[in-house]
Amino acid sequence: MQDSSKAELEKFKEVCKILKPVFEDFAKHMHAHEFDKAAVHLDPDFVLVHAGHEAVYGREALKKHFEQALEKYGKGMPNLTPHEFHKAGDFIIVVGDFEANTEKKGLLKGHFTHIWRKHGDTYLLLHDEAKIE
Repeated sequence: MQDSSKAELEKFKEVCKILKPVFEDFAKHMHAHEFDKAAVHLDPDFVLVHAGHEAVYGREALKKHFEQALEKYGKGMPNLTPHEFHKAGDFIIVVGDFEANTEKKGLLKGHFTHIWRKHGDTYLLLHDEAKIE
């Protein structure tokens, strides 16, 4: 294995080790529709961007947005498939695809970009951008 490939693999392992427990807890609460508990993993300056449609700023606005989305789409959580991980300073960027089978709108597919920012000994989700195909 080339040195650059080894370095990329090590970076990938480091990012997974950092984000896995945080993301699993966030996803668990989102799946259970416990938006208050999920929101603790959001940066105070969190922004949700639905490319070409809208943006939502802040934890409280996001909780309201998720409640409205539950009403519009029904239950259904996205399955994320990350393709790229980048770590730069206090930030981790994850890029990938998602699919969500929703009660009211059926199968949704798209692309996502997450930007996580370090806060103390953890990372909080700062930017969540989704583009539905």
